[in-house]
Amino acid sequence: MTEDLSEIKRVLRSVWWTQKRLDADLERLAWLRAKAEGVRGLEYDRQTVHGGEEHSALEDTACAIVDCQGKIETEIAQWRAALDRVTGIIHDVPSQKLAVILQMRYLNLWPFEKIAVELGYTWRHVNRMHAIALKEANVIYQAQKEKDVIECHSLDVI
Repeated sequence: MTEDLSEIKRVLRSVWWTQKRLDADLERLAWLRAKAEGVRGLEYDRQTVHGGEEHSALEDTACAIVDCQGKIETEIAQWRAALDRVTGIIHDVPSQKLAVILQMRYLNLWPFEKIAVELGYTWRHVNRMHAIALKEANVIYQAQKEKDVIECHSLDVI
């Protein structure tokens, strides 16, 4: 019977996915700022000056920039939380070799080939060690999850 490691993989990959979302939003922010720099000034016609409902392209872009910055701040907080969680799990893996493989894979975002070259192992051996590391990380993660549930229930009693 094989152990289901999909949950620990999802947790460990959360740093990568959050980083990708953050990168995409940072690109969008750069695009919006470039757009704002290229927008011409306001048209001061009678309708705009006297409370017309029309919005300028600059106003719309400025609002989009503020919204994007708010989204980026939220994603940075999510990225830090995911990074702390994953770093804690990896740090608690008892074998230093296995912890290094997890760090290279999930924090440095290296492919197995690069890890193999860096450590002087074959790709196949790194893949086997990664499977063992995932099992150890899963034990740690499940223990942390159980501890969180117990603490949550004990707070309900108080």
